[in-house]
Amino acid sequence: MDRLIQYTDDYIIESGVLKEYTGPGGDIIIPDGITSIGDHAFRGCDALTSVVIPTSVTRIGSNAFYRCSYLRSVIIPGGVMSIGEYAFYGCTCLTSIMIPDSVMCIEECAFAGCSGLTSIRIPEGLRRIGDMVFFECKGLADTDGFVIVRGELYSYHGSGGDVTIPESVKRIGVYAFYECRMLRSITIPASVMHIRKMAFMGCHALRSITIPASVTSIGDYAFWGCRSLTCVTIPDGVTRIRDHTFCGCSGLRSITIPDSVTKIDGGAFHSCKTLTDVFYNGAEEQWRAIKIARDNKWLTRFVTIHYGKTE
Repeated sequence: MDRLIQYTDDYIIESGVLKEYTGPGGDIIIPDGITSIGDHAFRGCDALTSVVIPTSVTRIGSNAFYRCSYLRSVIIPGGVMSIGEYAFYGCTCLTSIMIPDSVMCIEECAFAGCSGLTSIRIPEGLRRIGDMVFFECKGLADTDGFVIVRGELYSYHGSGGDVTIPESVKRIGVYAFYECRMLRSITIPASVMHIRKMAFMGCHALRSITIPASVTSIGDYAFWGCRSLTCVTIPDGVTRIRDHTFCGCSGLRSITIPDSVTKIDGGAFHSCKTLTDVFYNGAEEQWRAIKIARDNKWLTRFVTIHYGKTE
């Protein structure tokens, strides 16, 4: 079937998909009849200041308005069902977004880096919201510096020190505390069930963390490079210690591992050169049954395992 490609003064349109904007920017109204705003369609259009999207559009593609740095206003109509990854990434002048009830899916990093965003409306019927959707949206932070949307802590913009995460948080998001170099201690409430990958990556000054029994999963690289951590207790319910979770925790001396753990992935304890004691609350036979991947010599060769004990 032949594709219908239309060229106008400002748009390249292919079978109803707005493939590329070629106009001068400013305040624009996208023509009726467009069904999808294509991937990268307005990418890097610094001259764009406002956009009205017609009701015929059902999809906003990935990177569609990526780094439209002076975009101040966008009207998303009812009828749009999905917003692609990085769709509005780095639109630093956006201050408010109203997402209609028709939207079912917001993909990864869709609004990340929108540092001027101070209010956003999320529909109740939203089925999927990707990782880092509101990462580095500093304007959405509460008075303590937390950006929390629908139970996920997306990023932290506070002063560090001794931090207690609010009880409204259910998930600590990807990169939530990334390289928060002033963070000394963190207390996680019992409402939290998941610590996502790279959540505390590069928090070099982090000395103490309290992980509650409610946490059932800890993601890859979650504590990578937290070189000031000296001891950690992994709660019962966690079944897997993932890739490079504690890699580079060069000050880690002891860790408590529950008998619920059945697998320890590659590099989980890579370069934990000061680790001397593992407290395992199961029996030696259970420990030997754990699938421990390669590149964990600091856990398997140079430590004393204390069976049937917690620190």
